[in-house]
Amino acid sequence: MKKVKLLSIMLLFATILVAQQKKVAIFDPKDESNSGYAEVMREVLSTDLTKSGKYAPVERAMIKKVLEENKYQATGMVDESKVSKLGKQMGADYVCVSLIKKIGTKYFITAKLVDVTSAIVYLQDKAIVKSEDELYDKIEKLSAKLFGKGNGGLSNNNNNKTAGTTFTNNKAGITMVWTGGGTFQMGSNSNDDEKPVHTVTVSNFALSQTEITNSQYCKFLNQRGNQSEGGVTWLDITSDYCQIEKRGGTYYPKSGMESHPVTMVSWYGAKAYCQWAGGRLPTEAEWEFAAKANSSYKYSGSNNIGSIAWYRDNSGGTTHSVGQKQANAFGLYDMSGNVWEWCSDWYASDYYKNSPTNNPKGASSGSIRVVRGGSWYVNAVYCRVAGRGGDDSDDRNDDLGFRLAFRP
Repeated sequence: MKKVKLLSIMLLFATILVAQQKKVAIFDPKDESNSGYAEVMREVLSTDLTKSGKYAPVERAMIKKVLEENKYQATGMVDESKVSKLGKQMGADYVCVSLIKKIGTKYFITAKLVDVTSAIVYLQDKAIVKSEDELYDKIEKLSAKLFGKGNGGLSNNNNNKTAGTTFTNNKAGITMVWTGGGTFQMGSNSNDDEKPVHTVTVSNFALSQTEITNSQYCKFLNQRGNQSEGGVTWLDITSDYCQIEKRGGTYYPKSGMESHPVTMVSWYGAKAYCQWAGGRLPTEAEWEFAAKANSSYKYSGSNNIGSIAWYRDNSGGTTHSVGQKQANAFGLYDMSGNVWEWCSDWYASDYYKNSPTNNPKGASSGSIRVVRGGSWYVNAVYCRVAGRGGDDSDDRNDDLGFRLAFRP
């Protein structure tokens, strides 16, 4: 009987708590930057709102219905009175409106909560960002000021950020692995572009446990489409080597290729996916730190390449499902072999001679982007953790893919 009464009291308190939560309608951010970060911003705002405990979200279907009925078009200037009237129709207590704008090389982001009853701004925050690389961090901080610190689209189990621990990127459905960050010796004495060996420190960051797969990339394509950037589509779906096809307006992995790493994707297509998922491509320094995983192995996880990599001698001339070989000490798979992986950096053969010590981001300009790790197509020498490569940003090859990076 006491347990029944206790349960009734708990249900009563839960009902009262829900009733006290203020409802917030989050309008899609206005994007005047062409950065692709508007969707990321909405996701972060929505996630922090839900996890705040203070607010409850208005269903997106209701928001869409009201906006379409009123033929609402977002602009850079917010009419609080008009927004308030729309919010009332949605049953909201507050409306969240936001903007991402680019002027020159800088990005301006702003978000505000409009009180529906008074039609005045209840809370707001804004930031100026010097580069696209900093956008995600600023969006998270801005969202936290509005709704309290959330996880920006990440699951609750990402509080332990020590090397090797995992969490889930909820939006993309990807397992991420923390690296812990640290100081290591980057480069080798094998090739000229790997010299000199130099000390580098990287801040803590996470990488997707595996290379992004065809199934995971299809989820992105079905939301964003196969857009053109840099003179090419993100994915060369017309190629016979592409492992993704489009049927009835929907993208699907070809049969049996669901868990193979996505290939035939340009640097732009890799970058766009990472932004959509709330992250970015890794820097070359981050990639090498993660591949070495605090070890001195020649390949990522072992000196025996056959145990950790698909390469020319054992691949059978094709990609393989991710995560089938032995992981490295951080729990990352296929850092050597299977497919080359795009990095964010411009490639320069002499970059190591003048590389910064802390969080280097590559050359300031260039003609090709860094690729790392080797692939199913190449010999073992190209799969070394210190091995460097480069490719044109618009290249889309059948042994070239990528993985997702995230920094807290």
